[in-house]
Amino acid sequence: MTGQLLVHNDFVAGVLDTHVDPRDLASWAHVLDEVAAGHDSVWREAARVAEIGIRLNWREDDHDGITVTITDQQSTRLALSLEVDRGWIDEQRALFKRLRTVWAHLIPTD
Repeated sequence: MTGQLLVHNDFVAGVLDTHVDPRDLASWAHVLDEVAAGHDSVWREAARVAEIGIRLNWREDDHDGITVTITDQQSTRLALSLEVDRGWIDEQRALFKRLRTVWAHLIPTD
């Protein structure tokens, strides 16, 4: 699946072409587990495409402060600090489950 990472605010705007394939999915589940446990994690580290890192900065009752980094092969790096509702990991897991279901119909494993 080919797509674009799109980032835009008043300070920075950018588009990075990338793609995701079935090999990437298991490692994304691991990243979500690591961050849920309070650890920093990187998805597709040193891979053929842009890597995405998530660092947990702080936790409060109903919010997490995270920093998301996007690094491509040409040494471009972007870091975004975000405040997200505590349920963001569960939302990502639900989206991940939907993606795997759709992918299973598009790319059968047998």
